[in-house]
Amino acid sequence: MLSEKPNAFLESKKSKDEDKKEKIPTESKRKRFANPELQRALEGFIDMRRAIKKPLTDRALEMIRTQLDKLSSGVTDKDRYKAEALNQSV
Repeated sequence: MLSEKPNAFLESKKSKDEDKKEKIPTESKRKRFANPELQRALEGFIDMRRAIKKPLTDRALEMIRTQLDKLSSGVTDKDRYKAEALNQSV
C-alpha cells in the first residue's frame, strides 16, 4: 500500500502542472493585431504578467481585447489609445 500513495501523489502533481501549462496562451492561440505598435504593447503586457507569475489565460486575453475595444470607442486613433492603455498597465 505504501507504494501506491507516492505514485498517486506524483500523478496528481503532474495533472496540476499540466493544467498550469494550458492556461498560458500559446502563440498560435493569440490573436494578433494588425498594428505592430499595438502588438508590441500586447506582447509586453503578456511578458509582464509572466514575470509576476500571473500568466494570462486565453479567456483573460479575450476579455482584455474586448475591454480595450469598449474603452477606445469614440477615440480617433483607436490603436494608439489601446497601445497606451496596455503600456500604462505594464
